[in-house]
Amino acid sequence: MKFLLQRLKDEKGFMGMTHSLSAIALFLLLIAFFPNFIFQQILKTNNIIVLLGAIVVVAGAALLPDFDNVKSTAISALGPIGKIISKITRSFAIAIYTLTKTSKDDDEVNAHRGFWHTIPASIFIGVIVFLTTSIPIKIIIPFINKNSTIGFLFAVLWLMLCYQLAIASLFSYSVKKLKKDLFGWTFIIGSSIIFALIILIFSPSDIAYSWIAILISLGYIFHILGDTLTVSGTPALWPLKHKGKRWWTYRLGRIHAGSEFEHKIVVPIFIMLIIFAIVKIILNYN
Repeated sequence: MKFLLQRLKDEKGFMGMTHSLSAIALFLLLIAFFPNFIFQQILKTNNIIVLLGAIVVVAGAALLPDFDNVKSTAISALGPIGKIISKITRSFAIAIYTLTKTSKDDDEVNAHRGFWHTIPASIFIGVIVFLTTSIPIKIIIPFINKNSTIGFLFAVLWLMLCYQLAIASLFSYSVKKLKKDLFGWTFIIGSSIIFALIILIFSPSDIAYSWIAILISLGYIFHILGDTLTVSGTPALWPLKHKGKRWWTYRLGRIHAGSEFEHKIVVPIFIMLIIFAIVKIILNYN
């Protein structure tokens, strides 16, 4: 017990794998208990290809907030591109904090756990995804027998991003081994392209790409909820003030990432929830 309590005092957020597992678990639970809402209102279809794509999108999107960290699975998953995205997001977070802080907020700026760990940020990202995937300008993409648009191209890019983040968190050991040479990087990028094209080409032609935006926002929110359970907490409800502070840190728990507690208790709980949700989904359709 003393060992676990000591672990709980450390101020870190969940690991990438835990974020992805929690996102998958919560999304599957939504399907298990609210199937009509998920299939009719969000996915707009019960197509199995779209469903599989949605699970990967949620798992990958659950890592997006951590681009504001100097070291995270999200950054390492994308290599040099990840570092560039991190610098941009950190600079943006610092600017937002500086412009909106009150006299009661800390003068010291911490780019991590700032704007990108708020609920408004999840909406902001969702709007960006929706707008980019809705661009109707037609283009010609070689070997794609489908009326393609710039929106289609952006949908491919967003799916590739989520795929790479998802496998980097769920299969970190294998992905790290692949990244040691050019062949491995080629395989990761190539498989992400194939994944995105399969999802989009074989999904019903009458559904828009809005489901990608919604699920990216959903996975993003799952991440924020997870980090709010840790000692560090998050400013989830920014810009609302609490006790005079806009950047009030909300905490719903005292969990420490990377500890025995997370490995032996938190992760198994999410795995059991995934199994439970899958069983319930199967029973719902029998």
